[in-house]
Amino acid sequence: MTVNLEEAKRRVAAELLTLAQHDQEAMLILMQAKTIDFAIIGFHAQQSVEKAMKAVMAMRGITYPRSHDLIQLHDMLSSATLACPLSKDTLESLNPYAVSSRYNLETDELLSETQAQVAVQACLQWAAQHINKK
Repeated sequence: MTVNLEEAKRRVAAELLTLAQHDQEAMLILMQAKTIDFAIIGFHAQQSVEKAMKAVMAMRGITYPRSHDLIQLHDMLSSATLACPLSKDTLESLNPYAVSSRYNLETDELLSETQAQVAVQACLQWAAQHINKK
């Protein structure tokens, strides 16, 4: 059976986008629980953005690293002339939620719930546009 490269890239990208949407759903549900620490919400926001960025990279055939560093992914996208919709400042605010804030109860909120929600939505819409292009 022959696998079409473009179809394979689209399948991987779509799977990553679905996973990013699942993280967005988890983030939104957790936002409703007032007893949940923002670090957990921030984790799902970061994961959603990371997976959306990697979905676009997969669609374009860009090999992405096994890394949670959103700045590194941003720079790789920029090198491929793909403009991420999120500023580096926003990505820098999300980066700590990937790992360090999950293990530290004394974490400062680096962005608000609203900022996290807006960033995730913008990144998901951007990724969907790239993946659904014909």
